[in-house]
Amino acid sequence: MIQDHLYIGAEAYQIDFSKSDITQNNWWPGNDITNKPSVTYGGIMLGYNFGSDNDKYDSNKNSSPGRFNGVNAQFGLGFAAKSSRNDYLEEFGRVDLSDKGVLSNLSLGYSHNLNGRFNIAGNIFYAFGNNDAGQWESEYYRWKIKDIWGVSLEPGYYFNDNGLGYLKLGYANTSSEDIEPSNNADYGNTGGFLYGAGFKQFLTDNIYVGIETFQINFSKSKTVVSQDGSNTTNNKPAVTYGGLMIGYKF
Repeated sequence: MIQDHLYIGAEAYQIDFSKSDITQNNWWPGNDITNKPSVTYGGIMLGYNFGSDNDKYDSNKNSSPGRFNGVNAQFGLGFAAKSSRNDYLEEFGRVDLSDKGVLSNLSLGYSHNLNGRFNIAGNIFYAFGNNDAGQWESEYYRWKIKDIWGVSLEPGYYFNDNGLGYLKLGYANTSSEDIEPSNNADYGNTGGFLYGAGFKQFLTDNIYVGIETFQINFSKSKTVVSQDGSNTTNNKPAVTYGGLMIGYKF
């Protein structure tokens, strides 16, 4: 709750749809196809509660926030959708693929209460876990995104003495590759901007929990030649994440 009836929040969900019916493939006649779509979502919300005045939430505007001031260390665990936009310049054209799996992250930062209920924090982070970022032709072509690390700036607002909501803005770096039988393509490192949001709440004097979601759109990699020289290719990776966190304030 922000005011008497107005509230904000964070939400994440996954929808796995069933496989579609077989349809005719007009591109390659005689090869019928099916599709199995999915959606991974993470976002923030704004809402209004139509309850009576007797149910109002006491937002305690006159309290003094600042519980997160100082060094904060946290561990996050959730699910991520990793995608690859791959250009084969001499053979297939553009190929868009994605995969999803568990992603963990470690972060260390410093938080400071600015004035009243506003807050600012800076963090460094490293994300690790499932590296799969799509496959094509029954795993013959497999894409990987790995070693994600970066920095973020997090402007925030105390909604109560123990609860802090924040936006997450930053820059991250990763490496990606295309794995084929005896014909890998290493795209090297590429960077991109990060944006997201989160909310965290103290459970004890020093331990807090929260929820966080973010998106990283990496820039297009350098153009490389595969090991056997048959393909000239580049890659544009992306990561969408939503998960829970537990942290400690020193």
